[in-house]
Amino acid sequence: MYRMMGWASLVGNAILFLATPLSIWLGRLMFYSQRRVRKAQDSRMSLVTEYLASLRAIKYFAWEDPITEKIINARSEEQRELWRTSMIQASLNQVMQIVPYLSLLVMFGLHVGLSKRRLDAATAFTTIFLVKNIRRNIMQASAFGRNFASALVSVTRLDKYFESTVPIPHYPVGPLRIDHASFRKTKTASFTLNNITLDFAQGGLNIVSGPSGSGKTTLLLSILGETYLESGTVTRPDDIAYASQSSWLQNETIQANILFGSPMEKPRYDRVIEACCLREDFKDLPAKDTTIVGENGTSLSGGQKARVALARALYCKAPLLLLDDIFAALDAKTAAGVWKHCFCSDLLSGRTTVLVTNLPWIAEQADLSVVLEKGQIESAEPQIGIVRKPIAIAQVLGGDAEEDDALYDTVPEIQPNGGTLNDANRAPEEKHLKDVVNQEMKASGKVGRMTFLQYMSYFGHPVFVAVCLGLLFATNIFTFSSLLWLSVWVEAYNHQAHIDIPYYMGIFAGLTFLEIGSYCLAIIMFEWGAWNAAKRLHNDFIHAIMHVSLSWFKHIPIGRITNRFSSDMASLDGTISTMLRIMLDTVLLMLFRIGAVSSIMPVFMIPALFTCLFGVLIGEAYTRTAVVIKRLTSSAQSPVFSQFADTLAGLPVIRARSGMSSRFREELAARLRTWSASAEASFNANRWVAVRVDLVTALVSLSAGIIAVSRTGVVAAGLVGFSLTNANGLSQTILLLVRAMNDLEVEMQSFHRVREYAKLEPEEKDDKTYPEEDEYTDDPCHVIPENWPRSGEIEFRNVTIRYDPDGSDILTGINLKFKAGERVAVIGRTGSGKSTLVLSLLRFTHVVSGEILYDGIDITKIPRQRLRESLTIIPQEAVLFNGTVESNLDPSGRVPKHILDKALDNCKGIASFSPHTSDDSDNDTQSRDDEDNSVNLTTCVDARGENFSHGQRQVLSLCRALIRQSKLMLLDEATASMDYETDRGIQNVLRRELEAVGGGRTLVTIAHRLRTIIDYDTVVVMSGGRVLEYGSPRDLYNRRGQFYDLVYHSGEMEDLQTLLETESSQQGI
Repeated sequence: MYRMMGWASLVGNAILFLATPLSIWLGRLMFYSQRRVRKAQDSRMSLVTEYLASLRAIKYFAWEDPITEKIINARSEEQRELWRTSMIQASLNQVMQIVPYLSLLVMFGLHVGLSKRRLDAATAFTTIFLVKNIRRNIMQASAFGRNFASALVSVTRLDKYFESTVPIPHYPVGPLRIDHASFRKTKTASFTLNNITLDFAQGGLNIVSGPSGSGKTTLLLSILGETYLESGTVTRPDDIAYASQSSWLQNETIQANILFGSPMEKPRYDRVIEACCLREDFKDLPAKDTTIVGENGTSLSGGQKARVALARALYCKAPLLLLDDIFAALDAKTAAGVWKHCFCSDLLSGRTTVLVTNLPWIAEQADLSVVLEKGQIESAEPQIGIVRKPIAIAQVLGGDAEEDDALYDTVPEIQPNGGTLNDANRAPEEKHLKDVVNQEMKASGKVGRMTFLQYMSYFGHPVFVAVCLGLLFATNIFTFSSLLWLSVWVEAYNHQAHIDIPYYMGIFAGLTFLEIGSYCLAIIMFEWGAWNAAKRLHNDFIHAIMHVSLSWFKHIPIGRITNRFSSDMASLDGTISTMLRIMLDTVLLMLFRIGAVSSIMPVFMIPALFTCLFGVLIGEAYTRTAVVIKRLTSSAQSPVFSQFADTLAGLPVIRARSGMSSRFREELAARLRTWSASAEASFNANRWVAVRVDLVTALVSLSAGIIAVSRTGVVAAGLVGFSLTNANGLSQTILLLVRAMNDLEVEMQSFHRVREYAKLEPEEKDDKTYPEEDEYTDDPCHVIPENWPRSGEIEFRNVTIRYDPDGSDILTGINLKFKAGERVAVIGRTGSGKSTLVLSLLRFTHVVSGEILYDGIDITKIPRQRLRESLTIIPQEAVLFNGTVESNLDPSGRVPKHILDKALDNCKGIASFSPHTSDDSDNDTQSRDDEDNSVNLTTCVDARGENFSHGQRQVLSLCRALIRQSKLMLLDEATASMDYETDRGIQNVLRRELEAVGGGRTLVTIAHRLRTIIDYDTVVVMSGGRVLEYGSPRDLYNRRGQFYDLVYHSGEMEDLQTLLETESSQQGI
């Protein structure tokens, strides 16, 4: 360049270097902006992950809209940061674009103005060619800087995370003993286990009991090394089998969950299956023990999950077993069977067992019984010479129990889990699951080349899209106009003695700045359109996910949905729009260049057509490969997310087993290698296409040069320079176009997948419901009254229920009537249909025949949202979200604070209801406004409520139910894992609430614990999807039928008889 332009080139290069500080400053802004974007993305994805895992509870409470609004708000914050980042990037790009052009203008001005030298074609077009190459390299450096800033943010965050991790303590190996030890869940947690000294019965049964929040779970976690040891010493075996309170299962087969990496020993396996009473469950599963349990065990009931987790602990040969309240989810008969075959046999012989439970009949048979209270040992009583024996139910298995079992077996068992299909329909379900996976793989395949038009329709109004395209067209017009004007300027020297330099220079500069300005506006318009498209697609996506039927989630792993919200949305946020703009710009540029060169040198059409054909062939081959690679990348990424989430959820179980952490690390590493292999394949495919296009690029340039030489003297020098510049640029344009078109087609799969999910049909799509009273209707007799429901009266009229419209019947011939203000208990063994009966009131099932009337209106005529807002359910597993107590009690923010405070006050007497007494407390930042440090509306709640004990989470669930003031309240084994005092406190609160509303509120409770419901007004006994008995507890007991049988086999018959007599005397019977 110096040989052509002289000292003017030095000035031009100096301008390029002077722009470096500005680029560095913008790069720093990009770094900090990227960091804010990542933080906002983390916040949104935390919400998405948390809410997706709790979607069942969200639908229970009809919270879809407020939860969707929260996610959309988080997304809006993320998009604000994304817009700032895109504008910084656009500014950086414009600097990189303007500076080379400014350098070019300065060099031309100095060359013809101050130096008074002639601007010939060779000098002008060669300089432009070099400057454009410099510009392209600078743009590539800019892209590298952006990617480097993003990578630096990621590395910084990873480094910060690695530095924050705390190693798990390794206790000395030996018999299980704790000596004057104090434990804390975190260094800042207020709750502690203080001065714990326990010499556990080696090879025996050790029972730990105590009220909710006393520290039972924390004691087990402390033995595992999952807490901070502040003082004292602990010895334990190095191999421990742990069954947590909320059963953790992998998304594998039942058999794989039980084996848990151990080799199959068929005799031992069969014995464990029998001991955990799983053989009967397998009879109803077409796939037997090869049935996939689903994510979080969604294909199994709560009792089945607990028994599979117990079987996993029993099957391994670990010398120490830690079992956290495994009997809470089991009905009386199943619990008795598990007790007999597991704890009263030699299956646990020589193995130390620590069992958390509040069942008194188990504590009586323990070798060591420990009672905790407020983080301290209240009593520790060893018992010598204990011989464990079955409870009452096991003692009568040869007589009445056989008859009872025969009665129960007259109809088949069903799955009580409302989120699963019945067992008879499980084979079609699993077949459908495979079909859905295949459809997902096909959907991830090649998409149409014109899909980008559908994407641009999300930009906004068609006029906006037209303006975007018009600006790109204008940019190319100005680009070619400036080059063409340069050729005119050059030729002017051959025809004019005196050149008006300001005239030619001014027009050239004006066209150049118009090119820059139009391109700048095009970038901003495309970024704004992409921003709108991403916003609309994300909002449609989350709205569709929140309103789709729960049955859809049985077939789609949560990891796959998370992948759509993360990587696919990331493509929509930037990659797709950039590739689309480059592709459209390059198409226009290629057409202009072919037209320009061919009009001057028509023979150039031959190599140009050959080049285009070769590019199409290369591009098609690359696209087929790249699409497969993209599909494999997506398919490999989702299992990584699922495996990682699965591992995090089960860390205490995994780390407890010797060598299991290494196995899970290897499995995750293998999945990461599979994911990384696709990235390597993508890089190799890119290099493959680049080498071939570079070859054709050289051939095109050679052809253009030969044609230009052959046309010497025929075509003006300026036009020859103009043609050669465009011909050389054409080769680069073809390379860029091939890459851009094919990369765009590959990335468009993200748009296709998100759009596919955004168009999911809502569960209420085919509903034929009544309008509200204030809405216009042609039939005023069929409307929902404004003050509906006025009472909690429920009536089932010959109802038959299915989970799936094409499946088999789950409940058959149900005829029940619950009067307003009644307390109704629904009981029965596992699989009897209790949960299905309750979930049918929430319209999570399909009513095949009959009617379910709620305050006189058929619930199928009530919109699901309206129905679920009108009642309240307290599920077995309380669901809390990250935030405050106030945001958990009322996510919609509509309830006045004085009502929230009143509900908390009503519940504070139930248990030691304070974070500082929680056995799961992780947070010491709670408000301390009250003198007793009790829970208040500003108390912080960690994700999943981990800074509260299980019992305290249920109390908060009760508060949530009281706030809704529904006429119908449903309890699904809500107190199963609580101690009797807490259970009694909850029942007293419920009784007061029922009385406070003047008899209009109905309570329906599913319970295994008969003590909970012995004083209820009505009891429904179910088995196999049918009602066996229905009446008051006293009447049913006197009939000596199924209810009497359950009382007799409960192990608490005398206490229950006393409670029945007391209740009868109070009622004057």
